[in-house]
Amino acid sequence: MPSSDMRCPFARVDMRDYGQVLDAVADIESGIDGIVHLAAIVGAKVAASTHIFHTNTRISYNVFQSARIAGIKNIVSASSETLLGVPFDDPPAYFPVDDKLTSKPESSYALSKLVDESVAAEFCRWDPALKMIGPRFSLGKRAPPI
Repeated sequence: MPSSDMRCPFARVDMRDYGQVLDAVADIESGIDGIVHLAAIVGAKVAASTHIFHTNTRISYNVFQSARIAGIKNIVSASSETLLGVPFDDPPAYFPVDDKLTSKPESSYALSKLVDESVAAEFCRWDPALKMIGPRFSLGKRAPPI
């Protein structure tokens, strides 16, 4: 249900459903500059590994394809340092690590982020005007609940 406050429009969307994502993007007023995609199951042990992988990759594809259909040329999509192997059970080839380090996902969550980055690269290859960035966020240690 859309919000009534038009300063910050809101619609509840099942991001796993391509049709709902496409409708939500199409319903946004024209002139949108970009999409910030942060929808995902966060972390490796919060759900079954197959569910995490399928959900995260499906959501990202739905966002990327909907933006492409709508002609939106700027996308920020959350990635994760985990696709490099963090936390490192085996030490990386060098420190400090950077984005040139060979990917070494050790969980279905990390693998989903590697797939998302690969899919984003292909979308950009298909459309050289498309700009996508995937900051590799760190969850770090979570503070205990208060």
